[in-house]
Amino acid sequence: MQTPMKRRLAAILAADVVGYSRLMGIDEAGTLSRLRTHRDALIEPAIAAHRGRIVKWMGDGVLTEFASAVDAVACAAAIQRGMSQRNAALSGEPRIVFRIGINVGDILVEDDDIHGDSVNVAARLEALADPGGIFLSADAYRHVRHKLDLQFDDLGEHQFKNIDDPVHVYRVRSDVAELSENGKPKPPMLAHKPAIAVLPFRNLSADPDQEYFVDGMTEDIITSLSYWRSFPVISQNSTFALKGMETSGKKISEQLGARYLVQGSVRCSGDKVRITAELTDARTDRSLWSQRYDRELADIFEVQDDVAFHIAAAVTPEICRTEYQATLRKNPDDLNAWDIYLHAVSERSLRTKDGVRKAKQHLENLVRNAADFPEPYSLLALILSDEIVIFSVQDVDAAISRIFQLADKAHALNANDPAAYISRAIAHFWKGELQYAVGDAGLAVQANPSSPLANAWLGLAMTHVGDAVAAEPYARAALTLSPLDPDRVLFLTNLTLCLLGQRRFEEALNTCEDALSLAPRLGTLLGLHAVILGHLGHQPLASDALKRYLKIRKIRNEDDYRRIFVRNSALTELNIAGLRKAGWSG
Repeated sequence: MQTPMKRRLAAILAADVVGYSRLMGIDEAGTLSRLRTHRDALIEPAIAAHRGRIVKWMGDGVLTEFASAVDAVACAAAIQRGMSQRNAALSGEPRIVFRIGINVGDILVEDDDIHGDSVNVAARLEALADPGGIFLSADAYRHVRHKLDLQFDDLGEHQFKNIDDPVHVYRVRSDVAELSENGKPKPPMLAHKPAIAVLPFRNLSADPDQEYFVDGMTEDIITSLSYWRSFPVISQNSTFALKGMETSGKKISEQLGARYLVQGSVRCSGDKVRITAELTDARTDRSLWSQRYDRELADIFEVQDDVAFHIAAAVTPEICRTEYQATLRKNPDDLNAWDIYLHAVSERSLRTKDGVRKAKQHLENLVRNAADFPEPYSLLALILSDEIVIFSVQDVDAAISRIFQLADKAHALNANDPAAYISRAIAHFWKGELQYAVGDAGLAVQANPSSPLANAWLGLAMTHVGDAVAAEPYARAALTLSPLDPDRVLFLTNLTLCLLGQRRFEEALNTCEDALSLAPRLGTLLGLHAVILGHLGHQPLASDALKRYLKIRKIRNEDDYRRIFVRNSALTELNIAGLRKAGWSG
């Protein structure tokens, strides 16, 4: 006889592993072993300590029931804090990162299992959460907001699949979710970073019913900007309180504590929509960037996602450029750690030997003085990677080891920072652990889909693994997301390799020559140019390209080439064949 179902009120915690399928593809046995270790040593003890009941394990995830929302959120914070510490202690293997969703509501209990909309909402929150993040429903938030030493970001309402009513979502702020040894929250990281506020977009449509679409557009932009983690984003609760008010940008800036404002409008007409957006510096009321987006209104949610994605990808780099310029005008005696970091970014962007040297010097000083934010460590790792590419590193293995150290430190400071994942991807890449590089670069893209650098490294790693077809969208995304990026040469080189890996030699040649126009003496590009011309049979152009390459890179034989090219790359033999066709006899 079947046991009748009962109802009760509960807090439901749903957690799963970010990028589990990719991790299993890289190392199935190792992933299962690490997950089992985390489960036995951290997750199950944390759940027991907070009086939770494990309903079921689901391969890469766990569903847990608590009698108290406070216990559920405290348990989630303990798990994420513990995972951050455990991952920081690792070197040379992909991290396992969880995302967690928590809801409070009425559940149906059947034997040991639980069902109902409240459980489904927890699962939807978990799927929405950032890697390493904790997302709560408003029902859960109301129970914990004054009872735990945590701070929260208001992410507004979200419409979930198969859930009738919108769910108001809150995020545990990652920079304060980690507690110090005395149990008190650590101070927010870099509170002096300038903040961004996205003001409610104006509805210019004749139909007032379009207001929901316009508000959804604003919410999506706020969420997309928050992925970048470069600057604080003012919560939707605060900005929507100003909806409909006519006041100056400077006054809004003072009220919200935001230096930069994103404003815009939406006009719907039939099956078309026009969205305009503008970024202003509230201190000077100067427009820094503006754009217009015309879209077909076939799928409202798809339009919201697409436009929000592109606005976020344009706004954050523009703010960075403005901050660099402001920093360069400051008295050196007035510079703090964040300003010094911006100086380093600005110097590196010049792409001169002296600029890179100064940038490295700034970053080494920040690292030596234990900077408490991840960006200096991540950027220094990127510069070391550049030096490996241009052969200015004497001891490549020592440089790779240093990159791992820098990546681990960046990850320890902020486990959700996409740049920390990129740093680890770089270290794995140069060590020849290409599947691991794909895994970490994939986590970087998941943490911030708008990051050109994350997309570029994922595309690069996938190409060298031998999956050039799947890599192409990421390689192209890097170029689309940041068409004027200082790393454009890297992005074009990636796409060249991707096309080469697919034997699309004519397209690869055009892309390679675009890259050479920006960096005519870059050895890697000169080598690829000779390879592609060789495969195309374009003599004597191939022979001339080979001479230019060998003038910079003294390669005596195939073993020499294998040593200087990416370790374990799927392209190595294809490139050697191209050099042979160009006339290489080494």
